[in-house]
Amino acid sequence: MSRPDDPKLHHPALDVLRAFWGAMWKWESNLLRERTHLDTSSQGMAEDAIYAALSRQRAEARDELAAIFNRYCQAGSSARRVKDVLHCGGEEPDYNPDKEAILSVIDRGDKVIVETQMTHQLCNRLRYELVKVNGDWKIRDNRKFYAPHWDKWMRQDL
Repeated sequence: MSRPDDPKLHHPALDVLRAFWGAMWKWESNLLRERTHLDTSSQGMAEDAIYAALSRQRAEARDELAAIFNRYCQAGSSARRVKDVLHCGGEEPDYNPDKEAILSVIDRGDKVIVETQMTHQLCNRLRYELVKVNGDWKIRDNRKFYAPHWDKWMRQDL
């Protein structure tokens, strides 16, 4: 959504952020598709078979999510979302690199702050912080969203 020709929006940390959004979009899309498939294919199944299938699905999704976080995030598989909160959007994935506009990039050397605007779902304004870790850019697990009704930034799990 951001204009790729805008020179202030060219930063190596943005490549990591965009790749993370793409990986998360794919992960969420797969999880939503599998959830729908389980909902439609579970008719006539015994309750314990449904729970076993759901349990397998969640374990696989958690492993895939941990791999994404290990690759792109400073917190890695210890991130709160990986450990505690397995969610994948509503009718469509929360993450969508084609529907996230980059509003600003603040470069502070080994730290970059990126403000974005979702153009789908909740249309949240978000703030990501990326840091240099062993020469690579990593997303910190401290994303924030702007809550207009409180007029402040609040923490939101990645």
